Amino acid sequence: MKTSLPPNTPPPVIAGCIDACERCLAVIRSLTPEHFVAAAPGHSSVAAHLRHAIEHFVCFFNGLETGEIDYDARERDPLLESSPDAATGALTAIRDGLLKFPCEALSSPIELRLLPAPGLESIVVTTSIERELAYLATHTVHHVALAAMAAALQKIPTDARLALAVSTGEYLSR
Repeated sequence: MKTSLPPNTPPPVIAGCIDACERCLAVIRSLTPEHFVAAAPGHSSVAAHLRHAIEHFVCFFNGLETGEIDYDARERDPLLESSPDAATGALTAIRDGLLKFPCEALSSPIELRLLPAPGLESIVVTTSIERELAYLATHTVHHVALAAMAAALQKIPTDARLALAVSTGEYLSR
Protein backbone atom coordinates (compact mmCIF):
# COMPACT_ATOMS: atom_id res chain seq x y z
CA MET A 1 0.00 0.00 0.00
CA LYS A 2 1.40 3.40 -0.99
CA THR A 3 1.22 6.20 1.49
CA SER A 4 0.60 9.73 0.34
CA LEU A 5 3.31 12.26 0.96
CA PRO A 6 2.74 15.52 2.81
CA PRO A 7 2.43 18.57 0.53
CA ASN A 8 5.75 19.96 -0.76
CA THR A 9 7.54 16.69 0.04
CA PRO A 10 9.66 15.49 -2.87
CA PRO A 11 9.05 11.98 -4.19
CA PRO A 12 11.17 9.36 -2.40
CA VAL A 13 13.70 8.97 -5.21
CA ILE A 14 14.34 12.72 -5.28
CA ALA A 15 14.47 12.82 -1.48
CA GLY A 16 17.10 10.07 -1.65
CA CYS A 17 19.23 12.14 -4.03
CA ILE A 18 18.84 15.22 -1.84
CA ASP A 19 19.89 13.17 1.20
CA ALA A 20 22.95 11.92 -0.73
CA CYS A 21 23.90 15.51 -1.62
CA GLU A 22 23.44 16.55 2.02
CA ARG A 23 25.77 13.73 3.07
CA CYS A 24 28.41 15.02 0.66
CA LEU A 25 27.98 18.55 2.02
CA ALA A 26 28.31 17.28 5.60
CA VAL A 27 31.57 15.51 4.71
CA ILE A 28 32.95 18.70 3.16
CA ARG A 29 31.93 20.77 6.19
CA SER A 30 33.71 18.31 8.50
CA LEU A 31 37.09 18.72 6.77
CA THR A 32 39.70 21.39 6.44
CA PRO A 33 40.57 22.34 2.85
CA GLU A 34 43.85 20.47 3.32
CA HIS A 35 42.08 17.29 4.42
CA PHE A 36 39.60 17.62 1.53
CA VAL A 37 42.38 17.31 -1.07
CA ALA A 38 44.87 15.09 0.77
CA ALA A 39 45.19 11.44 -0.17
CA ALA A 40 46.97 8.55 1.46
CA PRO A 41 49.65 7.09 -0.82
CA GLY A 42 48.06 4.96 -3.51
CA HIS A 43 44.52 6.08 -2.68
CA SER A 44 42.06 8.69 -3.89
CA SER A 45 41.28 11.80 -1.89
CA VAL A 46 37.93 12.64 -0.32
CA ALA A 47 37.65 15.31 -3.01
CA ALA A 48 38.14 12.79 -5.82
CA HIS A 49 35.24 10.66 -4.61
CA LEU A 50 32.94 13.63 -4.18
CA ARG A 51 33.91 15.06 -7.59
CA HIS A 52 33.07 11.71 -9.15
CA ALA A 53 29.61 11.72 -7.57
CA ILE A 54 28.96 15.36 -8.48
CA GLU A 55 29.89 14.75 -12.10
CA HIS A 56 27.43 11.86 -12.34
CA PHE A 57 24.66 14.27 -11.40
CA VAL A 58 25.97 16.76 -13.98
CA CYS A 59 25.83 14.03 -16.63
CA PHE A 60 22.29 13.21 -15.57
CA PHE A 61 21.11 16.82 -15.89
CA ASN A 62 22.94 17.20 -19.21
CA GLY A 63 21.26 14.01 -20.42
CA LEU A 64 17.84 15.41 -19.61
CA GLU A 65 18.57 18.16 -22.14
CA THR A 66 19.90 15.83 -24.86
CA GLY A 67 17.72 12.78 -24.25
CA GLU A 68 20.74 10.58 -23.53
CA ILE A 69 22.64 10.19 -20.26
CA ASP A 70 26.31 9.25 -20.56
CA TYR A 71 28.06 8.91 -17.20
CA ASP A 72 31.27 7.91 -18.97
CA ALA A 73 31.47 11.39 -20.55
CA ARG A 74 32.30 13.12 -17.28
CA GLU A 75 34.39 16.28 -17.48
CA ARG A 76 36.57 15.36 -14.50
CA ASP A 77 36.74 19.00 -13.42
CA PRO A 78 39.94 19.57 -11.40
CA LEU A 79 38.35 22.54 -9.60
CA LEU A 80 35.78 20.25 -7.96
CA GLU A 81 38.67 18.13 -6.72
CA SER A 82 40.75 21.02 -5.40
CA SER A 83 38.23 23.46 -3.95
CA PRO A 84 35.77 22.63 -1.18
CA ASP A 85 33.90 25.81 -2.12
CA ALA A 86 33.51 24.69 -5.75
CA ALA A 87 32.29 21.25 -4.66
CA THR A 88 29.89 22.87 -2.18
CA GLY A 89 28.56 25.18 -4.89
CA ALA A 90 28.05 22.29 -7.31
CA LEU A 91 26.26 20.17 -4.70
CA THR A 92 24.05 23.09 -3.71
CA ALA A 93 23.11 23.66 -7.36
CA ILE A 94 22.34 19.95 -7.76
CA ARG A 95 20.19 19.94 -4.64
CA ASP A 96 18.35 23.05 -5.84
CA GLY A 97 17.78 21.45 -9.25
CA LEU A 98 16.38 18.35 -7.57
CA LEU A 99 14.02 20.44 -5.44
CA LYS A 100 12.60 21.99 -8.64
CA PHE A 101 12.46 18.71 -10.54
CA PRO A 102 9.14 18.10 -12.31
CA CYS A 103 7.69 15.01 -10.61
CA GLU A 104 5.61 14.13 -13.68
CA ALA A 105 8.86 13.48 -15.57
CA LEU A 106 10.01 10.66 -13.26
CA SER A 107 8.40 7.85 -15.24
CA SER A 108 9.65 9.18 -18.57
CA PRO A 109 12.00 6.94 -20.55
CA ILE A 110 15.49 8.15 -21.37
CA GLU A 111 18.44 6.62 -23.18
CA LEU A 112 21.57 5.62 -21.26
CA ARG A 113 24.90 5.30 -23.08
CA LEU A 114 27.54 3.19 -21.34
CA LEU A 115 30.73 1.28 -21.92
CA PRO A 116 29.88 -2.34 -21.00
CA ALA A 117 33.48 -3.58 -20.69
CA PRO A 118 37.03 -2.55 -21.62
CA GLY A 119 37.68 -2.56 -25.36
CA LEU A 120 34.01 -2.73 -26.33
CA GLU A 121 31.94 -0.10 -28.11
CA SER A 122 29.46 1.83 -26.03
CA ILE A 123 25.88 0.64 -26.04
CA VAL A 124 22.61 2.49 -25.55
CA VAL A 125 19.81 1.12 -23.40
CA THR A 126 16.46 2.55 -22.44
CA THR A 127 15.93 3.37 -18.79
CA SER A 128 13.74 5.79 -16.86
CA ILE A 129 14.49 9.07 -15.18
CA GLU A 130 13.32 7.62 -11.87
CA ARG A 131 15.65 4.62 -12.20
CA GLU A 132 18.61 6.88 -12.92
CA LEU A 133 17.82 9.04 -9.91
CA ALA A 134 17.68 5.89 -7.76
CA TYR A 135 21.08 4.92 -9.15
CA LEU A 136 22.48 8.39 -8.42
CA ALA A 137 21.30 8.28 -4.81
CA THR A 138 22.92 4.91 -4.06
CA HIS A 139 26.02 5.64 -6.15
CA THR A 140 26.58 8.89 -4.28
CA VAL A 141 26.21 7.27 -0.85
CA HIS A 142 28.68 4.60 -1.98
CA HIS A 143 31.21 7.34 -2.80
CA VAL A 144 30.54 9.09 0.50
CA ALA A 145 31.54 5.79 2.13
CA LEU A 146 34.71 5.69 0.03
CA ALA A 147 35.40 9.33 0.94
CA ALA A 148 35.04 8.42 4.61
CA MET A 149 37.52 5.59 4.10
CA ALA A 150 39.92 8.01 2.37
CA ALA A 151 39.63 10.31 5.38
CA ALA A 152 40.12 7.41 7.81
CA LEU A 153 43.33 6.40 6.03
CA GLN A 154 44.63 9.84 6.98
CA LYS A 155 43.35 9.53 10.56
CA ILE A 156 40.70 12.17 9.86
CA PRO A 157 37.44 11.37 11.65
CA THR A 158 34.12 11.69 9.85
CA ASP A 159 30.58 10.91 10.96
CA ALA A 160 30.29 7.16 10.30
CA ARG A 161 26.52 7.48 9.84
CA LEU A 162 27.08 9.48 6.64
CA ALA A 163 28.76 6.49 5.02
CA LEU A 164 26.03 3.97 5.81
CA ALA A 165 23.91 2.64 2.99
CA VAL A 166 20.27 3.55 3.57
CA SER A 167 19.31 -0.12 3.96
CA THR A 168 22.11 -0.64 6.49
CA GLY A 169 20.98 2.37 8.50
CA GLU A 170 17.42 1.03 8.51
CA TYR A 171 18.63 -2.41 9.56
CA LEU A 172 20.74 -1.04 12.41
CA SER A 173 17.91 1.17 13.68
CA ARG A 174 15.64 -1.86 14.27
